[in-house]
Amino acid sequence: MTPLEFLAEVLPSPGNGYYCAVELTTKKKQHVFGETLDAIIPTIEKWADKGYDTYFALGTFGTNENRTKDNMHASQVLAVDLDCNHPKDIPDEDGNIKAKSYPSAKAAAQALAKFCEDTGLSALGDPWLVHSGGGIHAYWPLDQMLFKEDWYPLAKRFKEMCNAKGLKIDNAVTGDASRVLRVIDTTNTGIKNGKAVREATRVRFLSEGNRFAVDDLDAVLTAQGFGKEFVKQPTPTSSLALAGERPTSVNSLSSTAQALIGNSVTRFKTILLRTKNGTGCGQIEHYINNASDDGMEPLWRGLLSWTKVCVDGEKAGLWLSDMHPYSHDRMYQKLHEIKGPYSCEAMNDANPGVCGNCPHRGKITNPLIWGRETATSTETVEVVVETETAAQPMKTLRPEAPYGFAYGKQGGVFIEKEDTDDQGNKTKRHLMILPYDFFPVEILNSGGVHEVHFLAVRKTGVQEVLIPQKCMASKDETIKHLASQNIMASFGAGNDNNLYGYVRASVEKLSTDKNPIKIPSSYGWQDDDSFVFAGCIYTPKADPVVVPMPGLENIVANTKPTGDLDAWRNVINMMIRRKMWKHLTVLLAGAAAPLMRFTGLFGVTMHVTSAESGTGKSFALDAAASIWGHPIHYRTGSGTSAVAMQQRLGLLRSMPLITDEITTNNQIGRAHV
Repeated sequence: MTPLEFLAEVLPSPGNGYYCAVELTTKKKQHVFGETLDAIIPTIEKWADKGYDTYFALGTFGTNENRTKDNMHASQVLAVDLDCNHPKDIPDEDGNIKAKSYPSAKAAAQALAKFCEDTGLSALGDPWLVHSGGGIHAYWPLDQMLFKEDWYPLAKRFKEMCNAKGLKIDNAVTGDASRVLRVIDTTNTGIKNGKAVREATRVRFLSEGNRFAVDDLDAVLTAQGFGKEFVKQPTPTSSLALAGERPTSVNSLSSTAQALIGNSVTRFKTILLRTKNGTGCGQIEHYINNASDDGMEPLWRGLLSWTKVCVDGEKAGLWLSDMHPYSHDRMYQKLHEIKGPYSCEAMNDANPGVCGNCPHRGKITNPLIWGRETATSTETVEVVVETETAAQPMKTLRPEAPYGFAYGKQGGVFIEKEDTDDQGNKTKRHLMILPYDFFPVEILNSGGVHEVHFLAVRKTGVQEVLIPQKCMASKDETIKHLASQNIMASFGAGNDNNLYGYVRASVEKLSTDKNPIKIPSSYGWQDDDSFVFAGCIYTPKADPVVVPMPGLENIVANTKPTGDLDAWRNVINMMIRRKMWKHLTVLLAGAAAPLMRFTGLFGVTMHVTSAESGTGKSFALDAAASIWGHPIHYRTGSGTSAVAMQQRLGLLRSMPLITDEITTNNQIGRAHV
C-alpha cells in the first residue's frame, strides 16, 4: 500500500478542508497544506527521500494558515498511538534503556487485540495497523466524515474507554485530530530532543482492516458506559480561561485564543465586589478585615501580585496599601520585585488556614479569572491598510460597529450578549465571532450589480473580500461566500449565525450611511469627475478610495510607486543642466496627458524619430513612462499587437500610452501621449 492510498483511506475526501503534512527533522519544522492529497504527496515524497521524520494530521483544517485544534475542520478516523520499546533502542550514558508503555511491538499488538476483544470492538472488524518504529499505530476509519463539533465528543468517549480498559495510549493523539502520526514508507530517525534514542527504522504498514460505522462505535461506547450523557462537551475556544486558570504558552494557542488574550483585561474591582458579596476570595476578605494587624506583609505582597495585572491595579494597590498602612514607595518597590500573579497555593502558604474550605480550590489557580472582561470598542477608527489593489498603504475608516456588536481593542469582532452572574445580576459578555478585524468599506456598483467590499485585517496582512449584496438575503449563501474566501467564524455554538448577523447588520448600516461606488472600467478621468490611478479613486472632496478593479489588475500592478523620488529628481535636473530640451519635451508631454481633458481635444500623438541610433529616444520614452509607473513595464514594445494596443488605449483613457517600436529598417521610436 502506498502512502497516498493509505491516507485516502483514513482522511476525509477532497473538498472538506485542507490536508496537512509535517516534517519534524529540520529546525524549520515545515508544514505543507493542500486541498487534495495529490497536492501534498510530492512534498511528502521529497521529505521521505531526504530521510526526514514525516507526519500527517489526522484531520483536515478550515484554513491553510495553521495546524491547530481550533482550525481543525473535520476527521474521518479514530486512532491510537501505543509507545513501545524496539530492538534498536540506544542505551543512555548510563547504559540504560528507558522503558516505554509496552516492552515490544508484539506486546503492544497483544494489548490492542485484548482491548478490542474486551470492549466488543473486534465484533465490528479489525483496525488498520502501522509499525512506526517506536510504536504501534492503530486506525479505525469511519463510514462518514465528522465535523469537529461531532468528532471531538466521539473521540473523547473513545479515549476514556481506552484509559478505563487499561490500553496505554498517547491521549493527545486520540483526543485531537490536529495531532500527527507518521506516514508509512518514511523514516523514523530515532532522534528525540536532539538525541539519538534509537537507530533509524522504517515506518511500515502492517495490516489492512475494516471501515467502522459511527453508529456501531457509538453503540459499543454506550454499552461500555461511555454514552453521550456521561460526556462533558468540549469547551468552546471562545470561553478559554486566561488569568486565574492554569497557564498555557501563548504561542501554542490558536489565533482565536491569542486574540481573546489580546482583548482581555482584568479588573480588580470586579473581584473585590464578588468578595464583598460572599462568593469571592477568602484571602482578600481576610486582609480587608485584618489589614492593620502585624504579619500581614506576605498576604499584602500576594494581593499586590494580583493587582499588577489589572487595569485598575495601581488604584487597587494604593487602596490595599493604605489599609495597613504601607508606604506608597514601598508598594511600588514591591510591585517592581513581583514577577507574576501568586497562585492560590502560594497564598495559602503565605497565610495558612483560609483557603482550606474554599469551594473554588483546585478549580482555579487564582481569582483573577473573576475579573476578566473583554476590552471592546464600537467607535469609528482610522486604519492603515495595504492591499494588493492599492498602490501604496492607504488610510481607511473602520466604521462604527452595528448595534449589538463590537470590535476588540486589539482586533477581532464580538457580539454582545446579556448574561446573569451567580448573584442574579444582569451583565454583558462578549463572544468572539472573528479573531481579527473584518468590516465593510464600500458598496460597489458594477454595471448595476452590487457587491460589498470588506477588509479582513489579519496580522499577516490585509485581505480584500467581495460578497454579492444579493447573498445577504440568505445566511447559508453568505456563509458559503465567506468560507470560499477564507473567512470562517471562530469555533463556538451558533457562531455562524452570529457571523451572518454581524455581516447583515454591517451592510444594512453601510447602505444607509453611504452611496454605492461605481467600479471604474478604465484609468484617468471618469464621468463623475473623479480620477482613477494606482488602484485608487480620487475625488476633490474625500480621501482616495481603494476598490477592486477587475480588468485593470495588470495596469494597477505596473503603476505602483517604485524607485527613489530623490534619485528621479536628480536625473531630471541633469537633463535640464545638459539642456536636453527634446527629451524634456517628451517627458512633459507624458506628464501633461491627463490635462488634455481641459483642451477640448480627444488626444494628441507625438512621434519621436531619428535616422540614427543612440540619440536617446528610448531614454526619453522611459523618462515619460517613469512619471506614471515602472518605465519598463508601463510602456509597450514592438511585440504588442494592434488589437492589444487599442485595448490598452481604452483602459488608460486619459493616461499616456507610451510605446517603443523598433524595426530593423528604420529604427523609429514612437511615443503616443
